[in-house]
Amino acid sequence: MTSLRSASAPRRLRALAPVLGVLVLAGCTAAPATPKVSAAHTPPVSPSPTAAASCAEVVGISAGHAATASTGTTALPTYWHPSTAPRPTGSGLVPFERLAAHSTVGHTANAAPAGSIVTFGPGTFTFHDFTGSSSAKNGAAIDPAIHGLQGSGVSATTFQMAPHSSTRAASVPTTYPATNQLSLLKVTAAHARLSGFTLRGSDQGHLYNGLRLDRAVSPCVSDVRVQAIPGHNSRPPGETFGINDYRSTHATYARVEVDGAGIGSVGLGANGSSDITVEDSYFHDNTGSMGASFWTVHNATVTDVIATDNRRAGLNFERVSGTVVITRPVLLGNKEADMRIDSDQGTATYTIVDPVYSGPYFTVEYPKSYYGHANTQSKATVHLIVHGKDRTKDLLRFTCPTGSLCEGIRTTVSGAAG
Repeated sequence: MTSLRSASAPRRLRALAPVLGVLVLAGCTAAPATPKVSAAHTPPVSPSPTAAASCAEVVGISAGHAATASTGTTALPTYWHPSTAPRPTGSGLVPFERLAAHSTVGHTANAAPAGSIVTFGPGTFTFHDFTGSSSAKNGAAIDPAIHGLQGSGVSATTFQMAPHSSTRAASVPTTYPATNQLSLLKVTAAHARLSGFTLRGSDQGHLYNGLRLDRAVSPCVSDVRVQAIPGHNSRPPGETFGINDYRSTHATYARVEVDGAGIGSVGLGANGSSDITVEDSYFHDNTGSMGASFWTVHNATVTDVIATDNRRAGLNFERVSGTVVITRPVLLGNKEADMRIDSDQGTATYTIVDPVYSGPYFTVEYPKSYYGHANTQSKATVHLIVHGKDRTKDLLRFTCPTGSLCEGIRTTVSGAAG
């Protein structure tokens, strides 16, 4: 154990596209990548303020070294930062201001030629109320024929609902298991590209969701910030999502931030999706629930993701199947555990590689039951790899939720069969 506690800084140096200046992600070409540098005792590059962490020792495992934080603040890697590339131009890109003006931002964008991506300059683009003919209503719903929205950067282009403009308070459910069907922005197009903007919450007097990718095929969301989407629980009706990836396939998220701003529920929620990839993204200050949550998802790849200062776990997995690979996560200041895993529908294989976490052990919250049924996730298929070696037995601990009954759950030695 001594060798894992050197004072050397954890480093995140990967031989990939920074050498070429372009990051290619699962068929999605993103903006130039920021080189990854030393993380020790360095505040985050994110525009959001660094939140204070607990006094627990911070252990960073990466590239053969670990780091112990000597201050009372969370030291986050400096590689995370959304691109500041200028507003894109070129074939298939249509400037918003050149479109014939309609009554709403969404209707104006939908007037663009089929197959085009609508670009936005600096400024705040405001819409009013949640509208739609079905129970799922949105501030702006982009037609499937429109292949994306691209702004001028998260600090330049903002989409926001005018405060107190919602007339849909009666649509917000009040009892479990009804879910909130109000979203600020909804996108359904196959191969949609969303980048370069902030989606900001505002006071509507009730709960709602942020960005919804609805049954999208191979969408790519990059260099996007979602901020201050209200929610207050980890289950309906108080559960909401900064980003709701709903039944998508092969979605990619890169350099995305969901800032709960002390009022959020879940940062990123993947619900019923398959083959999802999340890279270089940051989910924090969601005081209602988790940093990122995966529910009934098949296959997930999570790389260089930061989840800090969330009410429950940094990463949550429920009813997940297939293979989950989590590489170099930074999980600090989350109140209950680094991760949470439970299921009543089988088991998945989890591989956690070189994490950064608080305390002497990497903690996985493992409830005995899931909604009244035995937790079927096998502990034997959860592995922690450090420096290329399986360290599950000595560094990973399964824990019980606060206040729950833990009889029959083996918490002292991980890797045992569930």
